[in-house]
Amino acid sequence: MKRFIYILLLIIQSLTLYAQQLPVFSQYTMNKYLYNPAVAGSDGYTSIFLSSRYQWVGIDKAPQTYNLSIQTRLLKRARSVVKKTDGDNTAVAPRYGRVGIGGYIYSDRYGSIETTSAQFTYAYHIFIKSTQLSFGLSGGIIQMKIDLTDLTFRSPEPLLNSDYRRALFIPDASFGVHILNKSYFVGISAAQLVQSAFKIGTEDLPNFSLVRNYYLMAGYRFYLSNGYELEPSFLLKTSELNMSQLDITLKIYSMGLWWAGLAYRTGSALSFQIGAKVQKLYFGYAYDYSLSNLQNYTFGTHELILALKFGDSSRRYRWLDRY
Repeated sequence: MKRFIYILLLIIQSLTLYAQQLPVFSQYTMNKYLYNPAVAGSDGYTSIFLSSRYQWVGIDKAPQTYNLSIQTRLLKRARSVVKKTDGDNTAVAPRYGRVGIGGYIYSDRYGSIETTSAQFTYAYHIFIKSTQLSFGLSGGIIQMKIDLTDLTFRSPEPLLNSDYRRALFIPDASFGVHILNKSYFVGISAAQLVQSAFKIGTEDLPNFSLVRNYYLMAGYRFYLSNGYELEPSFLLKTSELNMSQLDITLKIYSMGLWWAGLAYRTGSALSFQIGAKVQKLYFGYAYDYSLSNLQNYTFGTHELILALKFGDSSRRYRWLDRY
């Protein structure tokens, strides 16, 4: 039994130290909302994203992550008068097109530990000349549980008085600020603000606490000739344990119809990315090649994204008279 606890402690510690207390995504520029709640509705689209990530394929019980997110902008609406069914008139308050809302749910499995989280987001967007300043706040719940089906104990008696088979529910919250311009974006956010504590096992074992994670994301779009665009970007991930990881990405776009990119994750992997747009559908794929000795035992990491966006480009930005 103690051996199982020690293994569990090592798993949770490794998840925290290597920034996998929360899921990792290589194609972070495709869906920035997953890292920053202020992004919800910032581009004016109604967007639905479905993503899956299979990390270290070939290794049993390697991390697998599935995510579904939806975000939109509440469009501008003038004050109006509506006639009710009883014949009376009622005034409908104006809406200034500054509010974005969103939500996401993800499932992340690492070894025998499974985490499921759901959050709802409220974002507020302000225009300063041709630049948009956004603030976002998310709140939700995290479910954590341990799958005991593949674990073997020397003595089964301790399981009779343990809570391992019960799921743990803990609150969660995140906050972010995002700046969007036609040529660049910058965002900073903090996740797991509540730092919820939970206990696994008997009362004599210590509590585990989720530490706060911080993200800094930025990118710049260079408009080249013949419809080509070049976008360097980065994502810095750090936590209150003073452990950091940096993703540096370079992407090239062709008339917004297809793109390709190369990314480097410090001390971890190289990521090769491709994507395409077909009308309202967006497809993205990333292959991560591990730079550690782990590559001798795995076929790499695969990440797939499928997105559906409503709203044409002529309505996307404020400088195009969107709001």
